[in-house]
Amino acid sequence: MTTPTFIDPSSEPPLMRPLVNIREDHARVTPGEAFRAHFDVQNAGTIVETYDLIALGPAAPWVEIDPPTLSLFPGEEGTALITLRPPLSPSVVAGDYVIGVQAMSEVRRANASSDEMLVAVAPFYRFSTAIGRNSFSIRTKAKLLVQVSNEGNSTVTYRIEAEDPEGYLTVKPEEPTITLAPGESRWSGVLVKAAPRLIGTTFDTRAFTATITPITNADSGMPIVDPQADDARGSVLHKPLLRVRLGFFGRLVLLFGFLSLIAVFVVSRLLASAPPTTAGAPPVPKNVKAAAAGPGQVVLTWDQSPGASNYTVYSLGPAGDPTTSGSSARTAVSTPPASVTSIALRTSATPSPSSDDAALHLARPSPICKGCTEVANLDGGTTRYVVVAVAPGEACYRVAAKVEASQSLYSPQACAFVPDPNGVDVNGDGIADGIDTNGDGLPDTPLAGATASLESTSPAPCPPMETEAKPISTTSMAILWAPATAPPRGMSAPPLTVQASPSTRPGLSPTVDAAPSKVCDPAATITGWTIQRKIFTGWSDVAVSPKAADTAAEVVDLSPATKYCFRMRATTAEGESVYTKAFCGTTEEPATPDQTLAPSGSDSTPAPIPAPSATVAGGEPSQPAPADSATPAAS
Repeated sequence: MTTPTFIDPSSEPPLMRPLVNIREDHARVTPGEAFRAHFDVQNAGTIVETYDLIALGPAAPWVEIDPPTLSLFPGEEGTALITLRPPLSPSVVAGDYVIGVQAMSEVRRANASSDEMLVAVAPFYRFSTAIGRNSFSIRTKAKLLVQVSNEGNSTVTYRIEAEDPEGYLTVKPEEPTITLAPGESRWSGVLVKAAPRLIGTTFDTRAFTATITPITNADSGMPIVDPQADDARGSVLHKPLLRVRLGFFGRLVLLFGFLSLIAVFVVSRLLASAPPTTAGAPPVPKNVKAAAAGPGQVVLTWDQSPGASNYTVYSLGPAGDPTTSGSSARTAVSTPPASVTSIALRTSATPSPSSDDAALHLARPSPICKGCTEVANLDGGTTRYVVVAVAPGEACYRVAAKVEASQSLYSPQACAFVPDPNGVDVNGDGIADGIDTNGDGLPDTPLAGATASLESTSPAPCPPMETEAKPISTTSMAILWAPATAPPRGMSAPPLTVQASPSTRPGLSPTVDAAPSKVCDPAATITGWTIQRKIFTGWSDVAVSPKAADTAAEVVDLSPATKYCFRMRATTAEGESVYTKAFCGTTEEPATPDQTLAPSGSDSTPAPIPAPSATVAGGEPSQPAPADSATPAAS
């Protein structure tokens, strides 16, 4: 390449500024890593020029240009490489920077041109902790200082937790959370308390731990994924208020006093009249109710008993008479009975006026269930059961909760009157209402009262099916699902479904599940979906919820080559379904640092994966979205 020649200013040709073009418009750089981009310089003048290549802007200290100069003939074009290396330091705050590259003639300094690109510096999180004193002595309480230093490039909110693993000390931070800017340090107090020791002969040494965890990026408001916690450990020397050295006589007095306290405690327990309890047993199910749902059918409902793994339903026969306990069949069938005949609800049977003991027995839980017959053994999540093929008359039931081999007391009995469908004429036509006279396949008009109490209990919707998380790129994933067409495994359709009769006298047509289980309605009208992402040990909703018609959504601003887990539920006007099981996916591996990015005019963002029955609307590249936000795909 020829060395440029100096020109006499009197004969200097007019300025023809060089043409500078950076091939990339924007880039994202992680501190401590390198990003490379090419830019072109063209000599638009009529003489040979040597151009100095200079980095401009606040990011110039961590920008390198190779080669630093270009010598070009008129009309010739040269290429140089720009390397961005932001340091792993709080001095370079996470955010957007404008990087400028200028080509300046060595001969005529006014002959210069420049181009710019936008560089986004990604956040990184690093901090350190220190403790003021590792060991100190107390009698009742003291204050410890813990220092937290933010060595990252983003403003971060830290959570401070403190505990004594042995539970001897009460340790509590003065500030549960603190927010620090990049490079900022702060001392925060931790209060340590101990129960006072009135008399003692020695000092007790106790240890505690203060844990500092980064939880939130205060600049973006997004939680920090997989935070690395740091522990600051200290010890306490607990002093007694009165330190004495006891001899043989003093120890004998203390032993006698201790034995006296034990004797008083034992005697008080023997004299106390405590009600009978069942060790290890769950609480008795509350609000046990029975309602007749039709001829030969009784619906039992109750409140869930905390900690119960199973429920057992027992039948006592009409009015709680154990001699007639076998009068009702104890099976559940999948075919619906003819119609709902009546609804009767009583929390307990009417006690015999001649027996005060019987009235007391029916009004509260009992340790025995005389003459009971087991109807069903249900799982712990069940709070509703339908008994079918029940003979007409009074039918009474009790429910008990179980945890493994331990069972609670039996609940107060709940009774319902089961009508005879062939023995009542409600509409006055001279024909029993249990007979189908209009040929619609359903019995005639049901008894008065068999209406809204069943309709008012609408089962929850079924959760979505075929959930899947697929990677789209290094920073985004597609969430796919399908609306439920049938109850999932472990759940069943509603045991009672209200259907309109084609006749002028509408009736209720109950449907009974073959096996008692959790109930969901796959035909419920979906109004929306909820997607949650696993954060730490819990779950967090994504920013945008998909619409009812969507079957796919995109979660963006994720980390490359990282596993993420999600779960979903359906929402209706009546309520929400249970969450699906967690489903996971891993984002794609990032490109190697030496890989050349595509030209700025090209669209390198992959299109979201559509649902099986949907097409993706539009062909424009996806726009950046807030972290953990979901972009529903068109359905």
